[in-house]
Amino acid sequence: MRSLPLALCLSLALCMPVGAETDDEPIAPHRITVVMTPGITAWWQLPSDDLVEARRRLAQKGAVSTGQMRRLADLGDGFAALRFAQHLEKFATQPRAADIAHYYGVAAATGRGGAIVNMIRFLDQIDPTDVSPQRLALLKSIVVAYANAGNSAAADALVRYHWRQVPFGPLYDEVDVLLANLNGELAAELSLDQSLAILQDHQHTRDDLVNVQAYLATARASESLQTRIVAQNLEAMLAEAMARQTTLQNERVE
Repeated sequence: MRSLPLALCLSLALCMPVGAETDDEPIAPHRITVVMTPGITAWWQLPSDDLVEARRRLAQKGAVSTGQMRRLADLGDGFAALRFAQHLEKFATQPRAADIAHYYGVAAATGRGGAIVNMIRFLDQIDPTDVSPQRLALLKSIVVAYANAGNSAAADALVRYHWRQVPFGPLYDEVDVLLANLNGELAAELSLDQSLAILQDHQHTRDDLVNVQAYLATARASESLQTRIVAQNLEAMLAEAMARQTTLQNERVE
């Protein structure tokens, strides 16, 4: 029995954070892991005996050909994807950042949370015109899922990619959902980032400034005195920006 292609699994699967936080041992925000698809979990999901044997050898740290490792990774085997990404990073003569990001992404999507940091590292290096829309969409979905689960590395990357508009283009809706889902200091810090970016953009609209009001309300609720002070300073900038918008609007009316 063949497994579902990874992209289809991701579109059907419920994203599920792994490792619930406990009172005794809270999970660091950069260590939060998400399972978007189980991937390959048993030998009978593989289409051929040679891949069954290759998967067994890989699990036992035995020798596996590059071709077999890639075939396993392409079928959604997260462990094989992790090993193949590491292989490309270390041994490929002309490694493509897009390929390495993709295979680290497959590993991250199957619950290997440590892979998300490496995926982001190579996402930062890719040329979006050199990546298929399907792969870009898959990589974006992984970043978004990890960010919404509270992984701080992914949340920071999502906001950064939004303001750079690279590699996914603008991510207004995704960032708004992210801020609505997060709590605590991470939400406050990202709210400050959003507010400052909008206020420094001379093309901002009145709707953008209304969004800043909501962001600053989140930041003002922070337990951090420093965060609250920065929010107060940005409120002064917001008031000035609102006044300029009102002046411009009145001038247009006249």
